[in-house]
Amino acid sequence: LILLLTGGLIGSSALAGKPDKTGKTPPGKTKVQEPDPGTEDPTPPPSEEPDSGGDATLPDDGGTPTGTIYYVSNNGSDTAPGTYDKPFRTFAQAMNFLRPGDGLQVFSGTYRERLDITISGTANAPIFFEPAPNNVVVIDENYIARQNIRIKGSHLVIRGFRTSGSPLSSVEIRPEATGILLYGLVVTNA
Repeated sequence: LILLLTGGLIGSSALAGKPDKTGKTPPGKTKVQEPDPGTEDPTPPPSEEPDSGGDATLPDDGGTPTGTIYYVSNNGSDTAPGTYDKPFRTFAQAMNFLRPGDGLQVFSGTYRERLDITISGTANAPIFFEPAPNNVVVIDENYIARQNIRIKGSHLVIRGFRTSGSPLSSVEIRPEATGILLYGLVVTNA
């Protein structure tokens, strides 16, 4: 089984300009007009574009980090500062440093650790997770009975990883997570 996720925003309807649970449209968003049940073919006014379901603050590929970029490598150390030359060893250590607008780039290799994202960015400054340029990263927990990537945080861009070997779903997005962009994930042997 190979599943390729090429893009899409997953999360709350608030990102698409739809009313939240209170019935209010979030500030800065255009209210989505619901069709009148009595009309056959409702057409939006020409000045409105159809709702694509995307977050207007992010480009289609999620953009680029505006803050600090931290690094993880199988050859790194969790006592290192997480720089390009002195990367962290684990995803868990990187989570202690990442803030809105920051990015985590991972060097090539197979990682036997869950990417467990419990931190959040903001709508205008998401946190980025991706392989370093020209690197191939596989997250494979060697068939441990849990997901390879678990997302609890919000306003995140996760792109370019390969996951393999999870007997459960390879990527889990918890109900509390909103504003999640998954781009170019390849899931095999799940």
